[in-house]
Parts: sequence; structure tokens; C-alpha cells
Amino acid sequence: AWVPARRAAHTPPIPLLKRGGESQPIPWQPLALLGLSLLLAGFALPTALRLPPGVAWHAYLGSGLILVGGSLATTALLPVLGRPGRNAAHWIWRLRLRPLQRPTGRHAFAAAALSVAVGMAVGVGIMVRSFEHTLDTWIRASQRADLYISPLGATGASSHRLSSDLQLALAGDPAVAAADPFEQVSMILNGRATFLGSHDFEVLAPRGAFLMSRGGIPQDVLNAIHTAGLAAPGAMVSESFAQHFHVDVGSNLEVPTPQGPRSLRIHGVFQDYGNEHGSILIDRPVFKAWYQEERATGMALFLKHGESASAAARRLAKAHPGLKIQTRAENRERAHTLFQQTFGITYALELIALTVALLGLVQAVLSLAMARRGELWTLRALGAKEREITRILMGEGLGMALAGLLGGLVLGGVMARILVHELQPQKFGWSLRFTVPWTALAGLSLLSFLAAALAILPATRWGARLRVDREAEEGA
Repeated sequence: AWVPARRAAHTPPIPLLKRGGESQPIPWQPLALLGLSLLLAGFALPTALRLPPGVAWHAYLGSGLILVGGSLATTALLPVLGRPGRNAAHWIWRLRLRPLQRPTGRHAFAAAALSVAVGMAVGVGIMVRSFEHTLDTWIRASQRADLYISPLGATGASSHRLSSDLQLALAGDPAVAAADPFEQVSMILNGRATFLGSHDFEVLAPRGAFLMSRGGIPQDVLNAIHTAGLAAPGAMVSESFAQHFHVDVGSNLEVPTPQGPRSLRIHGVFQDYGNEHGSILIDRPVFKAWYQEERATGMALFLKHGESASAAARRLAKAHPGLKIQTRAENRERAHTLFQQTFGITYALELIALTVALLGLVQAVLSLAMARRGELWTLRALGAKEREITRILMGEGLGMALAGLLGGLVLGGVMARILVHELQPQKFGWSLRFTVPWTALAGLSLLSFLAAALAILPATRWGARLRVDREAEEGA
């Protein structure tokens, strides 16, 4: 609001009174140069500056600079899009594009607002798609079991666990090839909340049920930890844990247990998107020895070849009514549903931003038509038809929309780079695979352009019917 207010305050009164106060062209070159500088600064700031884990103000500031800089740089697209009008053979095309060659503040603000809305939709959309693709890859790699079993009741309650007898009964089912009882307990380590979990590494090693970031292939890491056993206890830690606690492969870690502090050597760092606090994973025998706990939070069952997961789930649920049994497909579908619910509000906010930007575009078209009403009346006097004037105004409006759309795609792509490669690792310790949803971006671009055309069509038709004050035109 400060920029247009300042321009209005510094505009002499006589130009405002002449012919309805047409807007004057803006110096778009300095604005575009300033915008490009801010955009580059926004990209460089979080890339070059390294802060402690969890501190991400530089990523937020960089994203803000990218939005502001990208919107200002979008003004440079208006003269570029208007340039073909100089040599256009048809007079309608010349009049369509002529205003874009010397854009006013109304042109710039409408295009900038649309570029910000599209840029936010593109940037967040790429981040969400990158997260979804990474999460899907992680789920497919980490959830290799056919059935996942947990007791019905309060999660984490001591009375709701699988007894050792029940674990033996489930593992001994004729359809089961292998079983992995797992456990997870919360703890405070170095003043920070985290989790310690256990799995049967001997069962998981040949099945490669982890995505490793560092340390080697999962089978080798799990076998090394299992072979060392209690003699030299080892562990794997998640990426977020490694970042928050400043450890890596080869580091030694001391954790509190009911038997007193115990030392662990880190053999690998794995990807985990289940929590942002980080996790330590140790072998099941080590956990049982340290915690004197035979029960388990849950159990993963690997079925024999040819066995039906759904049939086994129904049979086990009938035999053990106190258990919650889910197949691998059901587990993945549940994770996907939770993901969509989590980011559902994001899509709604993007739609609101685009709607507001389109309304701003409509307002710009109406005000520009008012400013050009003398020129439009002259065209009617020279024989131009209403539909031809509508096409002139429509071309001007679509030029602003196209500039905003192109600028938004660029600044959205730059902002997505910051969100995926800087904000997520810095804030949560998660590494995401940068994934561009090309089909979705093409659909967003097409729908945004069509929505802009439909939104400004009534405004251009109204502008084509404007009547000018003849006395004002003749200087009476």
C-alpha cells in the first residue's frame, strides 16, 4: 500500500485532472532490476548461511525476498509481451498490446499480485509433491511386512502390549515365515525429547527394510549390529536425530536405560519421516536385556510365499479379537490418507490466494478501461464494433495475466528449491527428493489462464460499453 500511496502523493494535481487522470507509465527497468536483485538475494541467503538445527529464519526470509523480488521482476515481462504489437499487421493487435509496451502501475500491480499467488501455489505444490514422493518411497522401502499387528487400546499404555506368549503364537502361525516384534519408548537425551526403538535385526537384515542415508546398504548395517550384540552394542539413528544431536556414523552415544547409562556406537543413518524428534534403533535382544521387557508394542509378520495377507488377517483377527491387524496395503492407504488430510488446508489457501489475485486482475481491467474511455469512444466513432473493443481490452487483460503466470512459475520454482532443500532439512532434519509435478503445473497454468480469461471477460464487455462525457472530451 505504501508504494501507490507514495506515487499518488508525489503526482502533481494537474495531470490527475487531465482527461480523467490517466495513469502514467512506470519506470519498469529499475523495478525489474531491483526485483531480480532481491530474488537472487533470497536464493543465496539460506543457501550460503548455515545455522544451528531447528533455526530456519533465513529460509523464511529468503522465501519472502523471493516472492517480493519475483513479483517486481515480473514487470519486465509486460514490455516483452507487448513488443510484438509494434509490428502487428492488424490494428486490433496493435491496440491490444500497445499498453503493455509502456505499463502503468495498474498493469504492474495486477501482474505482480497474480505472480505471487501463482508462485506460492507452484512453490508449495512442488514441496508437497516432493514430500509425497519421498514419503511414498520411504513407506514402500520400510514397510515390507505383510501384516502389522498392535493391541487394541491406548497407544503406549503399559497394559496394552503384546505378551511373549502371544508373540510366540503369532510367530508360530502356519502362514508366517518370520516375525519382527518391535518396541518404542520415549526418552530425554541431553535435554531433548527423542525415541528409542527396537526391531529384530536378524529378521529385517535379509529384507532390507530401511532407506539408508549414510553407513552402507541396510543388510550390512543390520548384520553388523546384530553380530556385535551385547558385547559391542550398536545402533542406527534417523536423519533428524543425527542433525539434532550432532552425531554421525562412527559416533558413540550414551543413552539412559533402567539398568543405567549404556553406550552405543552408531553404524548407520536412515531416513525416517515418522517424527521430527529423531529415533534410535537397536537390536531386539539388546533392548530386552537393558529394559528387562519381553512384551512388545507391536509386531510385523512376513508371510510365506503364496499366502493371502487379507485371508491371514481375517483368520488371526477371529482367533485374537483383542488385536488390531492391518495389511501392508491398508497401512499404506492410511498413511496416504493422513498425508492428504494434513496438506488439505494448504490447497484451500492456495485457491483463496489465486481467487484474490484474479479479483485484483478484474479490478485492474475495469480501471484501465475507465482510463482509456476517451480512446475507446474515438474507436467507436471511427466505426469499431463493440466486440472489437472487447477483444482489445481482453488482449490487454490476458497480457497481464500471462505476465503474472510466467513470473509466478519462475519465482515458484526458485522458492520450491528453498523449501525442499533448505527449510525441510533445517527445520525437521528431513531430506526430500526434489520432484516437479510437470502435469500438475501444466494443468495449474492452463486453469489459471482460463480462469483469468473468464474473470475479465465481463469486465471487458462492460468496458466496451462505456460512454464518455462529451463535454469533458471537448473541453467544455
